[in-house]
Amino acid sequence: MEEKTKKTLIIGVSILLVTTGLYFVSKVIVGKIKANRAQDPADTLLNEQGSGTNPLAPSEEEEAKKYNPASDAKYLYDRLYGWLKPPFVFYDTEINGLISKLTDAKLKKLAQYYKTKYKKSLYVALDDEWDAVGSGNLYQGAMNRLSSLGYR
Repeated sequence: MEEKTKKTLIIGVSILLVTTGLYFVSKVIVGKIKANRAQDPADTLLNEQGSGTNPLAPSEEEEAKKYNPASDAKYLYDRLYGWLKPPFVFYDTEINGLISKLTDAKLKKLAQYYKTKYKKSLYVALDDEWDAVGSGNLYQGAMNRLSSLGYR
């Protein structure tokens, strides 16, 4: 055999061996990763979602202390009352959405602020709204939540 042919064969075999070795090593690594994932699905679900108790996260009461309900109360008041509100227009999606996104502590603060500012409880204001004919109370979800917190 010629020197050039030997060199080509050695390089080809070396590339083949390195490629085969990398294939088997990667297969072992992927197998270990799959085994670790399948080991405890409940643990991985907790890791992906979070445990729900983050010691660094502020508590509900701490968040409520920083919450200023003035803009939300004005928003609710403008949609429940006011001469700018067109007749037979209902804001049930917006109002129920606003109330449902608030935590209990923030909703308590909003209800207290609304009562002191507008001299009427938020529950009564929602109950006094005209309802769509035959549809029942559009704000029942928000009213139930306020009632469960003791703000009627």
